[in-house]
Amino acid sequence: MKIGIDARIILYQRRGGAHYIYKLLESLFAIEQDNKYRILFSYFRGADKSVIDHFKRSNVKTKALRVPNRILTTCWEKFSFPSIELLLGKLDVFHIPYCHHFIPTSTELIVTIHDLIPLRFPQHFSKRSLDGYTRMHRKVLKKAKLIITDSQNSKNDIVELMGIDEKKIKVIMLGVDERFKQTGDKEKVSRYLSKYNINSKYILFVGGPSENKNVSGLLKGYKIFRENSSQNHKLVLVGKKSWGYSKIIEEAKDLGLERDIIVTGYVSDEDLVYIYNGADLLVHPSLYEGFGFPPLEAMACGVPVVASDVSSIPEVVGDAAILIDPYNTEDLAQVIIKVIDDSSLRQELTKKGLQRAKDFSWERCARETLAVYQQAANS
Repeated sequence: MKIGIDARIILYQRRGGAHYIYKLLESLFAIEQDNKYRILFSYFRGADKSVIDHFKRSNVKTKALRVPNRILTTCWEKFSFPSIELLLGKLDVFHIPYCHHFIPTSTELIVTIHDLIPLRFPQHFSKRSLDGYTRMHRKVLKKAKLIITDSQNSKNDIVELMGIDEKKIKVIMLGVDERFKQTGDKEKVSRYLSKYNINSKYILFVGGPSENKNVSGLLKGYKIFRENSSQNHKLVLVGKKSWGYSKIIEEAKDLGLERDIIVTGYVSDEDLVYIYNGADLLVHPSLYEGFGFPPLEAMACGVPVVASDVSSIPEVVGDAAILIDPYNTEDLAQVIIKVIDDSSLRQELTKKGLQRAKDFSWERCARETLAVYQQAANS
């Protein structure tokens, strides 16, 4: 079987959807060598081209176009050119692992949809961008032979909001990178924390500033915690300092929290392992996730987790975390106080979290994805 995969985004990013593609490719190539893979890359500036060499195998051929993604996307959407067959040759299946635009192909198409955030939170998007998003997704999903998604919640959204037959949708939950694990090396943890000026006990949040992450609700809940607890834990916010973080910093100042919050900016996975390990608690109050890596990564590192009881998050954490209503900041604060003050509860959550994280592997994700490829090719 000849399998084509669009992997362009991983030349520029490592987290989120790009992390999914990167780990999926690594795991696919590790478990079998019978199939032939054709991997599409494109780059112009700012790309990590060493990734292309990283994926070369005897059964893998890479096609790297030195063309800006914007130009390539325009050609696909306006002229339906060049086709995937022209770029990669004849294929049995072609996988678009992140649905950002339409790609012309006559091959059996598989698409991964992680979430439908713009359709669940349309108030945060312009009418023009929302219309374009909806139109493109309907076009791609209609053409797809099979659709992969990360959770039952996302599957339900695709059925409800896109009108897709549920029989076309396969739920394949993601994995946790093996580097995320508990370490007993307190001295090493301390060295990594000092790199980010973290020198006290802390509560951790990992994620971006987008509205669905609910950082505003976290700040309000954290303020109530500080006002009602004898503990003086800082709040460490890990995430790329994109445009939205200026709003978060301003809100922290308005709440009088500027001295209690540490904003690290982007953190590599290597460093993030130790930031997880140093935390007393991870709080993940997101309003919506297609999957949500931080709670799973934290559990794999032995960190107690408090997380939202909405969207896909309960599917990921199971009974290994305390679930809260993300819209109730008072409830969030009281749960934080409870966990921080109760060492036996933290130990129980750590034990459950470590066990829960073992259920999520990239090898399993790859095997289930390969089964989808085979189903699409043989049906």
